Amino acid sequence: MKKVWAKPTQRNQILEQLQSNEVGTAFNYRAIHLLKFYSKTFDYKEGTFPNAERVNSTILIPLYPKLTDKEFDYLIKRLIQTV
Repeated sequence: MKKVWAKPTQRNQILEQLQSNEVGTAFNYRAIHLLKFYSKTFDYKEGTFPNAERVNSTILIPLYPKLTDKEFDYLIKRLIQTV
């Protein structure tokens, strides 16, 4: 898997468009301090750790050794069309 950075306001739209084109994508990384436990326990708020919050805008796309050239071309074409 490869991380792609997206504008926070566009992340969900990009995910949905890629998935609707049968490109397996995921959103796996979260800024830990914004999870309910940490934000309540330590009173962390959005903006407390801006660099950590940037991970909220990452999208994972499939890049792996057995990916064929045809699949890779399709993936890149869809990614370019989406962003």
